[in-house]
Amino acid sequence: MLLERETPRSRLEAALNDARAGAGRIVSIEGEAGIGKTSLALQFVAAHREDTQVFAGGCEQLSTPEPLGPLRDIERDSKGRFSVSPASQLTTFGALLRLLTSGSAPGLLLIEDFHWADDATLDLFRYLGRRIRAARRTPARVPRRPGRRPRAAGSGPPWCRSPRWRSRPGPSPVAR
Repeated sequence: MLLERETPRSRLEAALNDARAGAGRIVSIEGEAGIGKTSLALQFVAAHREDTQVFAGGCEQLSTPEPLGPLRDIERDSKGRFSVSPASQLTTFGALLRLLTSGSAPGLLLIEDFHWADDATLDLFRYLGRRIRAARRTPARVPRRPGRRPRAAGSGPPWCRSPRWRSRPGPSPVAR
């Protein structure tokens, strides 16, 4: 059990309930290093392994990051249901969206350490951000610490730039 995480946890639950009702969300859990962002996300995912489809990947702190690195993690764990297309990023993005929206249970996509995301992974969230509203899915990312910028300065979507925890779309913060 995490201490003093009732409010962020209840906001994550609300975002998942919105997704179940057909209003998908992108949730960003942000804050200072060591405050329990990853623990909160992992506890939430563990609590919903039975009633959601969980897909998880992580960004790496590499001087030359592998494009779509988190999706390669998901590809390895998807048991052949998803693959990264060598021909087209948009094909890959569409395949991930289909993976998240297939099945009867809501999809839950967790991307760890989003502050290390490569440009292609940032593009993925731009793509999902325009399409996830009508899906029964909730991508979540545990991204950046305040003061860090997306890899391509100024290129990240607005919800990547704020040092707050947010649920998108909608103005309500997930936690601080």
